[in-house]
Amino acid sequence: MTRPALTAQQLRATVERALSSTRPSTLVLVSGDPDAPPPLDEVSGRPVTVVGSASPLEIRRLARQTGDTPLVVVTNCESDELGDDLLARAASRRIITPDRWATVCSLFAAERPSRQLTSRAHLADALIEERPRQGYPPATSRVLDLDTALDALADAALGLPPAGASGSTVLAWLDDVGLPARWRRLDKQVRTDLTQLARERHGPAAGPVMAILDAARTADAMALALAAEAIHHPDATGAETSRALLERELARPQLEAAEWRALAAAAAERVGQHTDPSQVAGWLDRAETVLADLDATSLAHLSSVLRSGFEARLRRAADAIGAWRGGDGELERTVAERIDEAAQHRLAREEPHRVERLRMAARLAKRGHGRLDRGHNLVELARQYRADGAWLDAARVQVSRSDGDPSVAAVLDACSAAMDGDRVAESAALAELTRHAVGPLPEGSLGIESVLDEVVVPVAAARPVLLVVLDGMSVSVHHEVVQHLANIGWTPVVDDERRVDRPVLATLPTVTEVSRASLLAGRLLRGGKDVETREFAAHHGLVAASRRGKPPIVFHKTALRDGGLDTRPAEVAATIADPQQKVVAVVINNIDERLDAVDQPPSGWSLAELSPLRDLLAEARRAGRALIVTSDHGHVLERGGEHRSISGGGQRWRPADPPVGDGEIEVAGPRVLGAHERIVMPIVEGLRYTGRKNGYHGGLTPQELFVPLTVLTAEPLDGWTPAPVVPPSWWHLDRVAPPEEVAPPASAPQAAARRRPAGSDLPTLFDLEPERQAAPAESATAAGWIEQLLAEPELASRRASPRIRLTDDELERLLRTLDRWAGVPLPLERLANETELPVARINRYVAQVQDLLNVDGYGIVEVLNNEVRFQRDLLLTQFEL
Repeated sequence: MTRPALTAQQLRATVERALSSTRPSTLVLVSGDPDAPPPLDEVSGRPVTVVGSASPLEIRRLARQTGDTPLVVVTNCESDELGDDLLARAASRRIITPDRWATVCSLFAAERPSRQLTSRAHLADALIEERPRQGYPPATSRVLDLDTALDALADAALGLPPAGASGSTVLAWLDDVGLPARWRRLDKQVRTDLTQLARERHGPAAGPVMAILDAARTADAMALALAAEAIHHPDATGAETSRALLERELARPQLEAAEWRALAAAAAERVGQHTDPSQVAGWLDRAETVLADLDATSLAHLSSVLRSGFEARLRRAADAIGAWRGGDGELERTVAERIDEAAQHRLAREEPHRVERLRMAARLAKRGHGRLDRGHNLVELARQYRADGAWLDAARVQVSRSDGDPSVAAVLDACSAAMDGDRVAESAALAELTRHAVGPLPEGSLGIESVLDEVVVPVAAARPVLLVVLDGMSVSVHHEVVQHLANIGWTPVVDDERRVDRPVLATLPTVTEVSRASLLAGRLLRGGKDVETREFAAHHGLVAASRRGKPPIVFHKTALRDGGLDTRPAEVAATIADPQQKVVAVVINNIDERLDAVDQPPSGWSLAELSPLRDLLAEARRAGRALIVTSDHGHVLERGGEHRSISGGGQRWRPADPPVGDGEIEVAGPRVLGAHERIVMPIVEGLRYTGRKNGYHGGLTPQELFVPLTVLTAEPLDGWTPAPVVPPSWWHLDRVAPPEEVAPPASAPQAAARRRPAGSDLPTLFDLEPERQAAPAESATAAGWIEQLLAEPELASRRASPRIRLTDDELERLLRTLDRWAGVPLPLERLANETELPVARINRYVAQVQDLLNVDGYGIVEVLNNEVRFQRDLLLTQFEL
């Protein structure tokens, strides 16, 4: 009689069960095909001998020869052919017919299978065949149920990630090169059951993951997932053909768009988390090819990961700006949305300057013509320049750097040319006002030589002071630096008499030798650092504010770099940390040195570029100092201007001989401290007298003449009021609503539960009294990470600081609004409106959120140009959510 062939796993399970019975024997008779006995050398670590035989006589002979090593005979004989005496010697006293479910139950130490499990007969052989070497975990009840069996089979046969694993983990599971072969050896019905299990464990992303596995396309899993983001994006129009092609690639598994989007989100998460750049580059290159093969390149802008998506988003933003500049006033919101789309792309974190240039171009388009509001005198010009012109120049500089994409570059270049043309056209009119800086100065202004008496001395009389001179810093750079200082807890303030609010003017020419010397001496003077050190220490007002034996002291570059570049200067830090040393000044040359170079033009000035300022500020804060940040003159950047080779002067000033030419003006007066009584200075940006560098100074443009000056405090100072840096109205682009929600990288959706059998006043930044507001309606779609964050012990520890006075309600409102605007600049006023918090206090609220979230100096929440930017991905990484 024929018998089915046994597999090694079936035989092993049967023999193991027989040898562990209450009547073990060294002879095991198993019903099966005697011509195909499975090779088996051991069972449960015990050697065995396996033979096949259809002859009763041969079986008797073999039985007589058995010793300590069990003999397993696979036979098609019937019991009556072997006789009772032989059966009596065999295990279980019979020929054992493998009972698949009994065998399965024995593998799980269960007594019987559930009815739901036995209805799926195809699972029995699979569970036996895929039994892991270490065995299955014992069942938790006497009845082996379907869910327990399926879970065990998925783990043993496929190594399927457990429920709760992130989408990127499930996608990475397809990297296992042996997985397709293991999948293919499973019965089709078993594969169907395991596919359903994967969906239950891992949510929508599991559908396409299993389809990719079933189609043997695991090598292209990342590429297909990344391409799917664009093809199945909600805004993808005309994508029917591409979607059909994608389905055909996987033998038409009939997947829903939501499943593809979940897979795309998992792929984006994995790209962001992977540590091997070459691996990521391979995925992205292949995805670009797949996108083209699926006839979907026109949808590339919908990809938040691919290079083609970033470039397409930049071009779309540039096109909108070009149309807006052409006169279509309804396009502002479209422009803002397009720029936000580019900012949300993965590559915007690697190339933020490209997005920022488009944002600057949009701001210029909103502002309109590039002419400055000059007012009627030098003081009015200086105030207007600080409030508007410096912002205009910051935008002009960024836009002038153009872009590598020709269509984007065309829009930026056109915008830059128009704005530069306006400035050149008005240069003569500006010069008629700036030339009055030769002195005496008009009422309401402040010469740089008067800063010590008018600002530093009054502050030093009330509190120890740190004067920071950032050599070469212009007003536009100063706006940026002050925002970075505010991000680490230093608040700009003005005195009640508004003396510190007066425009400050450099000496002429606008160079270090005369302007910085006059600043640190407190009088018009020309000299180097030795003169500055001596004069500063002897200044009458500063000496009067100092303690005996602790005269005013200024540190220059040599002291700041003692021990090497970017190291903490121990002596300087110790001096600043000493509260008995009332007046300390430091001269930081980083800006001027970068301008003096011929490569690496500056693209921004964070505290990292102004080392060792951050370390010094930490000591100043501990010592309770007030901070005064100023410069000696500003600068203009190299932008392809004219070179006139005339000796005897500097970068942007020269002797009066030869006579004045185009773009120049001759000046003379008591505040002209050059080597000549009369000098010639450029009144246009693009003129220099020396070799090419990154930037220049010495001329008579507003950028060089007007000196920034700000007093900042970390704690309240009597008689001083917070005065945050506020950009002009055209700096903020109008948006209808927060940009479309971009889901943060998070764990995979929880698996659907499977049924188991039974048995299984004038507010200020320093005003710490919170003004209670009614909480807004709770959102049904609130981000889950917020609840996780609020439960974090680290956050609770940071909230224990006496500096943090945010209530739970205020903090949650702020977090929810920031989450809606993640990755996109949000004006502080709009943040206040959306959170229903007082506008006048919003800077204090944001500063405290920064104290809570900016762990280890990471800029999770940053404020720049009166806009707050929230990096959700960085927060999730930093707090390991």
